[in-house]
Amino acid sequence: MKPHATNNTTEERQAWVQAELARRMRVENTGRHVPLLPPERFSDEYSRADPRFNEPRGANAGAIAGLLAGSCCGWGRRPSAAEFHDAVREAEPSQRQRAIINVLITEASNDSIALAYLQGAFTWRQLATAMLRHGNYSPRLARYVNLHADASHEAA
Repeated sequence: MKPHATNNTTEERQAWVQAELARRMRVENTGRHVPLLPPERFSDEYSRADPRFNEPRGANAGAIAGLLAGSCCGWGRRPSAAEFHDAVREAEPSQRQRAIINVLITEASNDSIALAYLQGAFTWRQLATAMLRHGNYSPRLARYVNLHADASHEAA
């Protein structure tokens, strides 16, 4: 519990800060490599469209279009959501396709990734495959994607 600033001595507050920093390093462990589970552990099904929302899906997913518009504004030719759609499925992506995937892997928040999945931009298996092919993903992203491993595909 966080100490109230007026009821504790400086030493008690410093001790709490040190304990909190140690807890965060232990729990969040932001610098530690987190292995991504094998793609076979993830579902290869797209999310179902929700009829309550009239939003672009698949190759025109709005979450991907928004991410690319904001993150690629300095590119000579900005990538489209359709280009991302092709890149995430490509077995041997071109340099441009790798750069497009890199935008999602390095710049997207967990919320953006979840929204893109819900909009049918990729399946969890496609994302995991692209991440492993790319190789340079954050522990935060690996932890988040691993949460979506399909229990029915668990290794024995």
